[in-house]
Amino acid sequence: MSVDPATEDVLHRRIPEEATRLIDAASGRAIHLRMTGSLAVRMHSQDHAPLLDALGRRRFRDIDFWGYAKEQKQIEQLLEQDGYLADPTIKQMHEWGVKRLIYEHPETHIKIDVFMDELVMAHTIHFKGRLDLDFPTIGLADLLLSKLQIHQITDNDLIDTIVLVAEHEVGS
Repeated sequence: MSVDPATEDVLHRRIPEEATRLIDAASGRAIHLRMTGSLAVRMHSQDHAPLLDALGRRRFRDIDFWGYAKEQKQIEQLLEQDGYLADPTIKQMHEWGVKRLIYEHPETHIKIDVFMDELVMAHTIHFKGRLDLDFPTIGLADLLLSKLQIHQITDNDLIDTIVLVAEHEVGS
């Protein structure tokens, strides 16, 4: 997605607040919705967050969440009541077993991905039953694993991984 610098700057500033607001709204409805991706890395790495920018980490462009498939209807209602529009292509893919939601807000242009029960990339991370391990993000181990399992890792994923490992003690 090509984004002009002014729009990218607005998105970067708005996205953390919007993600937190949506997590709080979901929590108020007893919906399990947790941040993942670059937002979660930044939240888990307060001391080393300046490294993200210094190493050239791309600015926020979207919000990634994990949620439970059994709460999919409630998540859809939450987002749609806030004015987010579902990607019609991904809705059709649910018939093929795709467990993912994609939404975009027509005014703010904030895009949201919600992975349901599992993250299917190079490897599958099954997280059903594990979203209560941390709040408002996914658990630290799942966050690191989600970065390490990428088949064609990007510079941004490498930067996220470096910062996560620098921030936290690695045990046995």
